[in-house]
Amino acid sequence: MIQPWSIGFAYKKEIFKKLISHGSPFQGNSILALVKDDLLNLYVASVLPLAQVGYIGFGQKWAFQPLRLIMDNVIKVTFPSYSRLQHDREALRKVVEKSLFLIAFFIFPIVVGFIVFSPSLIDFIPGYQKWQPAVLALAFFSVNTLFASISVPLTNLLNAIGKVKITLRYMVGWTILAWILTPFFIRFFGYNGVPLASAIVAASVLVILIPVKKQLSFSFLGSIGKQAVASIALLIFSFIVRNFAVSLETTIILIIISGAFYIFCMYLLAKQDVIQVVQFVLKTVKREK
Repeated sequence: MIQPWSIGFAYKKEIFKKLISHGSPFQGNSILALVKDDLLNLYVASVLPLAQVGYIGFGQKWAFQPLRLIMDNVIKVTFPSYSRLQHDREALRKVVEKSLFLIAFFIFPIVVGFIVFSPSLIDFIPGYQKWQPAVLALAFFSVNTLFASISVPLTNLLNAIGKVKITLRYMVGWTILAWILTPFFIRFFGYNGVPLASAIVAASVLVILIPVKKQLSFSFLGSIGKQAVASIALLIFSFIVRNFAVSLETTIILIIISGAFYIFCMYLLAKQDVIQVVQFVLKTVKREK
């Protein structure tokens, strides 16, 4: 009654072509992701014993948890933000840098923790000793997580600003690379060849930085460099203190100490940025409550 509208069918060729030109590559990316990941998993399950598939699944599940808990939630906010800010390049640059900083701040040290302390945790947690053969797979998949935490936000940036065809071309290359490396590495390294291939493909994804830089000028190293330096220091520190892990309790204490060491390093390298991250987390927690 307020705004009458006649229900019926309508068709505009210009709008249809515009939606198809953007939607087709976007759906193409989803299909290729299915081929690269899910169908590849079916192939792995067909050529390896069930127990070894279980080791791969265990390492993949735990290594990808930081992506699901941290990166996915950040992307839910940043993806629409990227799209709405695409006409304001300065604002877009700030959001991209802040999102990369936030993701790297949390995921980099978690990856280091998985690589260093997972053998001890598996040793000391009752019932988990059977997963000892999955330690190396967990480490390689953790490397995958490290690179994905950087590349996925950049890929989402291209999609958000309408450059879906660029990501589609790169996705074709990554899919082909995954299907070449995985069978080859399985032949020479057994089931650990699967996570090794996954880590190499994930590292190659950083080439997406080239087209991203052409679309938006932002400080990539400035966004993740300090976290990388602090994480390298954490890696060295954690390997040293891990020698004192003689039980589950001491391992947990050492993890807490290592986490405090990372925060201290970040405080020295980026005091103001760390304060902003803490404030952001506290505000988010309060909002959730």
